[in-house]
Amino acid sequence: MESVHQGIRGGKVFVFFLAIFLVMGAMIWPVEGAEKFPNRPINLIVPYAPGGAADLGSKVVAEKAAEFLGQPIISQYKPGGGGSLGAAFVAKAKPDGYTVLVGSATPLVLSPIVKKMDYKLEDFIPMGIYGETPIWIAVKKDARWKTLNDFLAEAKASPGKITVTSYGKLTIADFAIEMLSRQAGVKFTHVPYKATPEAITAVLGGHGQAAFTTGAGGLLESGMIRILAAASDERIEGLPDIP
Repeated sequence: MESVHQGIRGGKVFVFFLAIFLVMGAMIWPVEGAEKFPNRPINLIVPYAPGGAADLGSKVVAEKAAEFLGQPIISQYKPGGGGSLGAAFVAKAKPDGYTVLVGSATPLVLSPIVKKMDYKLEDFIPMGIYGETPIWIAVKKDARWKTLNDFLAEAKASPGKITVTSYGKLTIADFAIEMLSRQAGVKFTHVPYKATPEAITAVLGGHGQAAFTTGAGGLLESGMIRILAAASDERIEGLPDIP
């Protein structure tokens, strides 16, 4: 969420708004006398379950966009398939600017590469980026591992004994698990869930030892989880000790 708020203060949301008007203007306004856009609510399709990073971040943007556009923006949740169900819904929707997808690399880039989808990247018009969220490796606050090296050492010594969770197959988190497994020479048992909250809840309930996920800031602040590492080019602001 921090990156989203920084985006609002730093001007990224303004670029997002401008891109919306450039894209929709080209679609809606070329005919003289056409109805002003928008003249009714806009449907924002969130391809993941409520409570995750995509949902929380999009709500911040939607609230500001609704004020700017003068029409409500209504979130609709269509989770499943690593975001591909929601993406397919938007791809098949009427191209009138009233159905917008909260997109990410998972459904738009990765999924079409590894399996046949009912849509392709060219079916969508990008409007802007409002935030970035790294993949975190989260464990319970009282987990026995203090560092990522501790975690990987045990995983290497006991192949398949450590269960990790994520917010779905064919997601960025899924790919992160595979990449780390190959690079570190370890083997995890991966249990995918439909959303970030479910993946973290499973770890808190003892049904997994670590969650590869996003948007865990609230639980981190509450002290319920610890972060062993983050997949980011730079250290995360506020977490200088996390590799």
